[in-house]
Amino acid sequence: MKRIALTAIVFLSFVASVAHAEVKTLTAAKVTIDTPAGWKVVEQGENYSMVGPNEEVAFTVQTFDGADAQKGLANADAYLNKIATDIKWAQPKPKEVQTNGMPSLVNRGKGKIAGKETSIALLVVKTPSGKILLLVGAVDSTKEKQYGPALKKFIDSIKPIS
Repeated sequence: MKRIALTAIVFLSFVASVAHAEVKTLTAAKVTIDTPAGWKVVEQGENYSMVGPNEEVAFTVQTFDGADAQKGLANADAYLNKIATDIKWAQPKPKEVQTNGMPSLVNRGKGKIAGKETSIALLVVKTPSGKILLLVGAVDSTKEKQYGPALKKFIDSIKPIS
């Protein structure tokens, strides 16, 4: 009986660890991010792709050289032009904001990815190392309210390393 209980505890601990968000350190950018719990996460160096349940939402985080946010926007445009069509931004130019004390540019828009109406969020962060962190979030437009809190939580998780 003790062996079954111990096995169950070990199994449940493993399952619980899979479900929790994981903090990732992007050393070159000098920031940390919390990957969403229960999402498929693919790591390629300091670039991450995260796909949510039923593939209704995805985040991509990329790190670029250069302290110029305009370069980050150019990289974002190049990336989005590969995956999306008919993009219409909410604002003609991204809005200047702060992300946990780091200067950032943000914009939202609509477009089509794989023929589906998609809501797109764009965040360009100038990190403490001078690198540019690019976040692109895409969600099925019919699921935007459902996944909006996950996007906000993820953005709030981007923190500078002292």
